[in-house]
Amino acid sequence: HESDWRRHLEEQYLKFHRWFRERGLRIPNAAWRAEYVEEIIALGYETLLGD
Repeated sequence: HESDWRRHLEEQYLKFHRWFRERGLRIPNAAWRAEYVEEIIALGYETLLGD
């Protein structure tokens, strides 16, 4: 299912996000997350990445 695939990708993103934060590194292209969340919510989907 599309929602299962999207959830998997979001979980992977969160793993990378934690990895960068744990090492005190800057998140590359940090604005991507906000843009993605806005689009996903506008389409009527839920997201693990916040609102």
